[in-house]
Amino acid sequence: MIKTVELFSDDGLWNISVSAKIDTGAYRSSIDETIADSLGLEPHRYKTFKNAMGKQRRGLAYANAVIDGHDKRLELSIANRKGLRYPMIIGRKDLKDYNLDSHTM
Repeated sequence: MIKTVELFSDDGLWNISVSAKIDTGAYRSSIDETIADSLGLEPHRYKTFKNAMGKQRRGLAYANAVIDGHDKRLELSIANRKGLRYPMIIGRKDLKDYNLDSHTM
């Protein structure tokens, strides 16, 4: 399932719309590093992730979002998603934390 996510800054200086895939196979939500850089999202910590490409160390940053009219505070993994279809995914952690159900979205 695909959703349009509105991301915005705490100070109201920027907001953008991003196409995101609801991905129940992913634990954490992720955003493309190019978008994160353009928004000035700064990692507050780093975490090592294992995936099909091996281990990757990624920054985690917070962003405010609106999905289907619900305000959310997301902790996003910043990743190179350049070759992927969608620049953002919403993982099951955020589906659970905010009572979002992929069947009703």
